[in-house]
Amino acid sequence: MVTAIYCRASSAKQQVREDGVKGSIDQQLALCFERAEALGISDEVLVLAEVKSATKKDKKTGRVHRAKFDELCAGITSGAITHVIAYDSDRIMRDPHDGETFIDACDGRNVHIDTLQSGKYKIATPDDRLMTRMVVAMNAREIEKLRERTKRGLAARADAGLPHGGPRSFGFQAGNIHHDAVEADAIRSATRQVLAGSSLRSIAIEWNKAGLRTAGAAPRSWTPGTLRGVLLNPRNAGLMTRDGSISAVKPQWEPIITYEDWSSMHAILNEPSRKTNVGAPPRWLLSNIAHCACGGRLRVKGSGCNRSKTTCPRYECSRYTHEYPADGHRAPGPHSSTRAEALDEFVSGKLVRAYHEAGVGFPQPRAVFNAESLTERRAEIQNKREELKSLWRTSVITADELTVELAMLDRRLEQEPATMIHETPERNATLDELFTEWSELPLDQRRQIVKDSASVKVLATGRGRRVALKDRVILEIQIPQ
Repeated sequence: MVTAIYCRASSAKQQVREDGVKGSIDQQLALCFERAEALGISDEVLVLAEVKSATKKDKKTGRVHRAKFDELCAGITSGAITHVIAYDSDRIMRDPHDGETFIDACDGRNVHIDTLQSGKYKIATPDDRLMTRMVVAMNAREIEKLRERTKRGLAARADAGLPHGGPRSFGFQAGNIHHDAVEADAIRSATRQVLAGSSLRSIAIEWNKAGLRTAGAAPRSWTPGTLRGVLLNPRNAGLMTRDGSISAVKPQWEPIITYEDWSSMHAILNEPSRKTNVGAPPRWLLSNIAHCACGGRLRVKGSGCNRSKTTCPRYECSRYTHEYPADGHRAPGPHSSTRAEALDEFVSGKLVRAYHEAGVGFPQPRAVFNAESLTERRAEIQNKREELKSLWRTSVITADELTVELAMLDRRLEQEPATMIHETPERNATLDELFTEWSELPLDQRRQIVKDSASVKVLATGRGRRVALKDRVILEIQIPQ
C-alpha cells in the first residue's frame, strides 16, 4: 500500500523565493515527511506536488484542472493509495466540485486522511461526508472573502490616486509612482518620433540597440506590439484606469508626457487605415519615393545578377512589374531599371551636399507651445463643458459619465498644448560630419527628409546601353525653411 503526500502552492511566487527562504511546497514537504516519520510509516511514499491555483477556472471548460490532484483521486479509486498526508485540507480541496470528486474517490474505501492543521479523519459514513462538505464550503467561503477584501483594498487605493500594485510599468520605478529617468526619456523621445511619422518597428529597433528592455521579471527585447502597448499606457499621461475606462481621480504620480501628446499618439496608433504587420518595413531609401519617367513608382526587386552570379536588388518601375492591362501584357514602356544601392548612394550624396552648401542641418521635429492656441483651447474646453452639462440635463449621459468627462477636461487645462513642427537648424558643419550624421539617422527619418526635400525621377535606357546615373537621374532639391 502507498502513502501519498500531497502538496500545492497557488502560484509560482509562493514557491520561487529570492530571499533564501524555502518555498511553500518545500516547507509543506518537510512537515509532511516529519508527520510520516512520527507515524512510523514505512510503506512506499508517493509525492504529489504542483504549483496550481485551486480556484482559477479554465475559461473554456469552466473547471479547475489539477493534474496531481487527478492523479491522487485515480490512485485512491484504484486502491493503490490508502493513506493521504497534507499540510491542510484546503491544499487538497477548495472548490466544491473538487470536494465532491475527492469524496467519490474515497467513498467505500478505507482511506486515512491526515492533515497537519485540520487533524485526522476518514470519509466512510454520511456524517463524514457531511463534515467534509462543510470543510470545503468553509474553504470556498474564505476564498470569496479574500477576493472581496482584495477588491476593497484596490478600490481604496484607486480612490486615493495610488497604483493598484503589481509589477512596475516601463518608465516608472518600483511602486509606479516615481519616474525612471532613462526609460521616461525614451518614452518622450518615442512619442515625438511617432508624432513625426516614425514607425513602431524602427523605434523598437532603436530601443533594442540602446540596450533597453521591457519591464518585469523576465526582460525581453522590444517588438512593435510590446512598444505600442507601452506608448498607449494611460499612466504615461497621468491618467488612471478603472474597470477599463479612464477614472476621474487625479493620480499621485506625475505624467511623463502631456495629455495632448498622448491623445494625438493614441489617435495615430489606433487609426483604422494604419497598416500593421503588413509585410516588411522599407529597406531601401527611395522605394516608392523615386519615380520612373512614365510616372510609376520605383520599387526594389531582387532580380538580376552581376558577373559573380550574386543577386543585385534593383529599382524597377511598378507599372512594369505589377500593373498589367486587361489583356495580360505589361504596361507600355520604356520603364526604368537600375541598381538600388547605386541609386541610393547617388541621391544621398547629392542631398547631403545640398544641405552642406545651404549651411543648414537636417530637419528635426520640435514641440512648439503657442499662447494663442492655449486661449483657443480653453474656450473650446469651456464650450465642451457646457455641452456635457446639457447632455446630462437631458439624460443623454449619466452623472458618473459627466463627472469623468469634466475631470478629463480639467486635466487638459493643466497641460499646455504642443504642436510638432520640423525645423531646419543652421549648421556650420563640415561635409564629412554631415555624411556621418546622415548615415546614423534611422532609415524612416532619412526617407522622410527625401520626401520633404527632393523629387527623384529616373529615365529609362535602351536594352544593353550603359548610361551614367548623373545623365539619367533628374533630381530636384528644395531645402525646407
